[in-house]
Amino acid sequence: MEEVPAKMKQHRVLGAKEDDFKLYQKINYCEKIISGLEQETIDAHNSTFGKLFKWLWLALATRKSDIIYRKAHSKKQRELRSKALEQADERKENRATTIKEAEEAFMSDHQADFEAYEAYQAE
Repeated sequence: MEEVPAKMKQHRVLGAKEDDFKLYQKINYCEKIISGLEQETIDAHNSTFGKLFKWLWLALATRKSDIIYRKAHSKKQRELRSKALEQADERKENRATTIKEAEEAFMSDHQADFEAYEAYQAE
């Protein structure tokens, strides 16, 4: 059985990459290079190259879909966060107005009690 190179074993397709990359290491560049090639043609030329091509094509496709998913997910989370912050501000405003209205209603409902208390205190 063939030995898989160590770099291929250690390659992480999913997740964020923190390193700096050169132009020739980026997905779009690699995809542009192999875009005109076909699996059958490469397999006919050399089966080992065909396996490497298949691995590369699948790694690029998986990586690209992971990046798209993570970007969409982070965008959705930012939108949800901003919406939640707006709702929290709205709740604060509604709470303040409700408390003020309740206080005014309490004062007007018990105005007679307050006047009676003040008259009692004046005696």
